[in-house]
Amino acid sequence: MAAKAKGKQKVKAAKKAAKALAAPVRKAKALPKPSAAKVAQKSAKPPVKPASVKPARPKAPVKAIPQAPAVSTPKPKAPLPVSPLAPAKFAQLPPLSGVRLGSGQAGIRYQGRTDVLLVVLSPGTTVGGALTVSKTASAPVEWCKANLAGGSGRVLVVNSGNANAFTGQAGRDAVRKTAESAAALVGCKPNEVFIASTGVIGEPLPADRLVAALPEV
Repeated sequence: MAAKAKGKQKVKAAKKAAKALAAPVRKAKALPKPSAAKVAQKSAKPPVKPASVKPARPKAPVKAIPQAPAVSTPKPKAPLPVSPLAPAKFAQLPPLSGVRLGSGQAGIRYQGRTDVLLVVLSPGTTVGGALTVSKTASAPVEWCKANLAGGSGRVLVVNSGNANAFTGQAGRDAVRKTAESAAALVGCKPNEVFIASTGVIGEPLPADRLVAALPEV
């Protein structure tokens, strides 16, 4: 009995399935089309806000780079003029017995020039001289006049660049200082030192430079 009941149920299920397959397929209802207003409303884009433009910052002024000063090349010094009476070639002189000569640079007026001559004479040397009779003689001339009467000379100091003329008491002091320094250097008396100066007039002679150069001559 149970088997028959199960068979009937299967038959009923098969019939229902056959009916379902044979039934016509219902068409799906078409969705209502949206109105043109709604479509336009959806497609419309929101208004774009204009971007705010920030004002540009002023640029800092560009500092000019200072240029290095132009280096000027020193011009070569022109050779000193030579007297037309000077010989093209000086003769080779033999050594003079009892005389020693030396020259140096004191920078009396110009730097880098030989402006001092020192002549050392042997002991017992006699001297003589012919000097100007001008009443405006320089301090070196006055010194030599006063010492020629002794007749003895050991040192001759000659400088260029300054004549030590029209310099008053300062010029006489410069001569005395030079004579005392030369005498101490050689080992004689100051009145055995004779001095000659040539150069610019009316300017004090820088005796300190002259005295400092004597030991190096």
